[in-house]
Amino acid sequence: MRAVTVIAVFVMNLRYLLIGASLRPLFKGKGLRHRLSFMHLVTDENWAMTMAADRKGEASIGHLFGGGLCVYLFWSVGTLGGHSLGAAISNPEAFALDFAFIAVFLALVTGLWRDLKSDLLPLDSGRCCCCFMCKLSAGKMVYSGGWYQWFDYGGPFRQGGGT
Repeated sequence: MRAVTVIAVFVMNLRYLLIGASLRPLFKGKGLRHRLSFMHLVTDENWAMTMAADRKGEASIGHLFGGGLCVYLFWSVGTLGGHSLGAAISNPEAFALDFAFIAVFLALVTGLWRDLKSDLLPLDSGRCCCCFMCKLSAGKMVYSGGWYQWFDYGGPFRQGGGT
């Protein structure tokens, strides 16, 4: 079970290799310390916004940095608000907030969409990765309470409890 989790985390985070490679032109001529300090602020959202600006010829390190600061600021404020006020919401599933991640992903994909011919390879690659992960995790991924969670059926969650 741990191997599946490690592989899933590794595969999910491989995207940062591609994200870093796609941002390389922005950092041309910059030192390693400069690149690392800015790459620390890269998230999927501000990367997508930077790539959209790049297609218009408007991308800059400042664009990436500003987007990163905004993402971290609102993430921190949202986390603090959730921690402070979260207990006041007795049934958070009623608000379908878990759909926010899907909505953000769809917004990012829509903003980067060109046409089917240009985007066929990435779509097929994503489909193959999804199929691979489904095969790899067969019987291990359970939809529970609005979130996908990994359960080890041989462990404490097996019928009858215990370890």
